[in-house]
Amino acid sequence: MATILVTDDSIFMRRKISYQLVRNGYQPEEASSGEEACAKYSKLRPALVIMNVVMPGMDGLTATRAIRSSDPNARIIVMSALKGDRVLRDAIRAGAMAFLSKPVEPSLLLQLVRSLLPQNGAFVKDP
Repeated sequence: MATILVTDDSIFMRRKISYQLVRNGYQPEEASSGEEACAKYSKLRPALVIMNVVMPGMDGLTATRAIRSSDPNARIIVMSALKGDRVLRDAIRAGAMAFLSKPVEPSLLLQLVRSLLPQNGAFVKDP
């Protein structure tokens, strides 16, 4: 079962995404800030991170850069309610492998998660 770190300052958004992940056989862990995401990433080494952009303290793009700096193989999906090419470019430059617009569509979320997790289990963390 793959562990996925869901990072958002909104508990509602974290729980909504975590619910979808659990329903589809994934093990979600949650972080409420960029700082917490970095600390949990180091401890858990999740198979994937879903990271909100706008959060108090360390924002999601800074956290994405920090995680990718510590682990160049980290797989990160950045999500945001902000629209436009600039936020997408900034997310990709920070090291994101994909971008999701809020509100998150569950079917698109799961499609991206499946596409970023290898079927052979190479990035799946044992429970």
